[in-house]
Amino acid sequence: MNIESGTPVSTIVMTIDVVNESDAPGRILVDMQRILISAVGFSAELQVVSSSRTKTAFQLIFKPDAEIMVLLQNIVASLDKLERKNNIETRLLVHSGLVFSQQDSNKLVYVGSALRTLQSCLQSAEPRKLRLVTQAFARTSQPWTGANFCIRKSHGQLMPFEFSQSLQKDKTTDKNSVSLSPAQLNEIGSRLAQYLGPLATALVADFARQSSTALSLVRNLGGEIGDPKERRRFEEDMQYFLDGWSKP
Repeated sequence: MNIESGTPVSTIVMTIDVVNESDAPGRILVDMQRILISAVGFSAELQVVSSSRTKTAFQLIFKPDAEIMVLLQNIVASLDKLERKNNIETRLLVHSGLVFSQQDSNKLVYVGSALRTLQSCLQSAEPRKLRLVTQAFARTSQPWTGANFCIRKSHGQLMPFEFSQSLQKDKTTDKNSVSLSPAQLNEIGSRLAQYLGPLATALVADFARQSSTALSLVRNLGGEIGDPKERRRFEEDMQYFLDGWSKP
């Protein structure tokens, strides 16, 4: 993928790993790499990365003009066959954001946020065994400003689950508008995570700045839960805790 040094390109990045890798023989990772290359062809760049000393993951950086939905459906179908054959469980981590060419190496570096619209679209279009885990960044990709921007990396590589982004922020938006303690916000985030996974923490922080009351915060967060029954269960659960917190 030819990207001019320092020039941001908007695209999509996917990280794929095996959840129970310790039980999987090395040949499975070789098969997975072959499958991914076959599924995406020349539409994405494949990198091998590690999320820990013992954990291997594959990262696909898609070309901006790639047919993303078609490619993701091909990947899901191919991984599904691999799972059934080898009794393993794979995990997909999808991001939307910006890719940069690192000046001092040939590595591509990436920063972005969870693409929840794609998650919803895939979950409605794909049957059965699609597991899509979103990274807890902002609710939407922040625009490139050309200033006050940095990327922190671990061990000189782009690491799944360890991306970080720093943009100049408006100090007026950093204040928590809801009169809840950090511990109470953490409790809300913990319960929301049961429905939205790791994205919950970012959502709570974001909506806490926008919501005027604790009740409106819960309602706004509940609106992010797609299933009506799960949304109602979350709101009722949080109403119980809000009532308890309001008692002297």
